[in-house]
Order: sequence, then structure tokens, then C-alpha cells
Amino acid sequence: MENEDNKELDLEKNEGEGSDEGEQKPKPELTPEQIEGIEKRQLTKLMKKFGIEVQKKPEAEKLIEKKGFDYGELAYLTAKNVPEEDHEWLADGLKTTGKELKDLLKSEWVQKELKERQTTRMADKAVPTGTKRSQGASKSEDTVEYWVAEDKQPPENYPISFRKKVLDARTKKTVDEHKFAKNSIVAPGFPLQ
Repeated sequence: MENEDNKELDLEKNEGEGSDEGEQKPKPELTPEQIEGIEKRQLTKLMKKFGIEVQKKPEAEKLIEKKGFDYGELAYLTAKNVPEEDHEWLADGLKTTGKELKDLLKSEWVQKELKERQTTRMADKAVPTGTKRSQGASKSEDTVEYWVAEDKQPPENYPISFRKKVLDARTKKTVDEHKFAKNSIVAPGFPLQ
């Protein structure tokens, strides 16, 4: 009789699940991430049940990529008389060497490089600008005076506004020198208005 009661209970369980055994829906397969998440939840439930506390691992500090110096480092550089022009160079040196600013400034090669850079800047500032001596024997091709002295028109790769300034200066020079021009001022390929 007990066997009959057990069979009836089994039938009642099967009726609640579905009418036919062939119609049962297959369970979806879980991804490894889902399985890991389920196992972690089960583990934490068991740990709470038994009163076990787990220390959470402190998250590693995120290294923030510095773009420049902070105010403290800027004050330190000012106190050490490091010019602002060298700050970017020092920041690159900090990234490449991995040293701290204080240690980097103490190294000999940095001190030599800073002195060399300062000397170069001083020499560049000492040379006067706008004179024949500052430009050496030849003038820069980016100036109107150069093209007027050469008595040529700049090539077409120069901006049209610059070429127009050169043309105006050459015209003025020719008119000032001679009432009637001996040679043509208009450059080939230059649009006239």
C-alpha cells in the first residue's frame, strides 16, 4: 500500500510540472560569468549563515596620468629657480625616469642640461632682432624685404596675402626709384584685379 501512495505522490508532482514529459522546456546554458556569479552569491549566503566575515581586498589605487605639475611642485620649482620654459622638459624626464621631482633635480645630468638650456636661451635673447647682424648674411625668405631685395615674386606655395604684400612693396620701390619702370613687376601666375 505504501508503494501505491508513493506512486500517487510522484504522479501529483509530475502533473504540476507539465502534462507531457516531452514538452518540458530545456534549461538555457549558462555562460562562465553567470556560473561564477551564482557561485559567489551562494558562497556569500553560506558565509553569512555561518557568521564568517571576509575582508574585502582594497582596490588598488588608480594611477592618474599627470599632465603637468601641481601647485606644490610648481612652488618647489620656483624656489629652486627653474625657469618655466624647462617645466615641460622636466615633466617628460619624470615620466621617463620614474623618479620623484626632488631626486631628479639633484641628479648631475639634469643640472647640466638645465644650465645648458639656460645658456642657450640667454644667447638667443642677446642677439638683436630686426638687424642685418641678427639674420646673418642672408635674410629670411618669410619676410617681404627678402623678396624685394631679390626683386622676385614668392612662389605660389606662399599665401596670396603675403605675395600681394611683396608685389605692393616691389611696386612702391620701383615707382620711387624710377618714374617709368624698366622691367615688369607682375609675376607670372599672379592674379591681377
